[in-house]
Amino acid sequence: MNESQSAIYKAPRGRDDLNGEYRFAFTLFGLPRNGGNGKVGKNGPDLKIYVSPEKKYGLPLFRFCIINVSKKHTTTDTFYLNPLKGQLFISTEGGDGGNGGFGEQKNGYTGFRGNGGNGGNGGAIEIYTDSITQHFIQRSMNSTYFSNILLSNPGGIGGDGGVDGDGNGLHGINGPEIFYRVE
Repeated sequence: MNESQSAIYKAPRGRDDLNGEYRFAFTLFGLPRNGGNGKVGKNGPDLKIYVSPEKKYGLPLFRFCIINVSKKHTTTDTFYLNPLKGQLFISTEGGDGGNGGFGEQKNGYTGFRGNGGNGGNGGAIEIYTDSITQHFIQRSMNSTYFSNILLSNPGGIGGDGGVDGDGNGLHGINGPEIFYRVE
């Protein structure tokens, strides 16, 4: 309760595609088959964080209730933090893009490598505090750093692919600006 804690929510990675020799694709004149393109990484989950004061074990603590809003299901995680000593790192990251498949080697020729998939976008973060906890959680200007909370919502990394890296997937976009509100 007095040390650094982490809550990292990472979206699933895009699937790597098949290498040329395993793809069911028709080719002309017996040429080698190209590798398939990597799949796109999933977007990071959207998080809602509620901060409230609580007294536990005779210590004044902050209770962080993190709600992970997902299309399939919603999960809730709870962390307790000593506001004078502790720090909490929360991240919602986009999934990495899948790698492109390698081209088939056949009759001295090699098929082209498939392109890498794009990384998923970072998720949205909303943080809600009350009048007591807002004094300990002050947002720095133009930063996602709070005195007790470090927030991050980066996009995923693009997958590898193409000739000499020309077909690498694009990195995902960082999540939207972090929303902060005192209730």
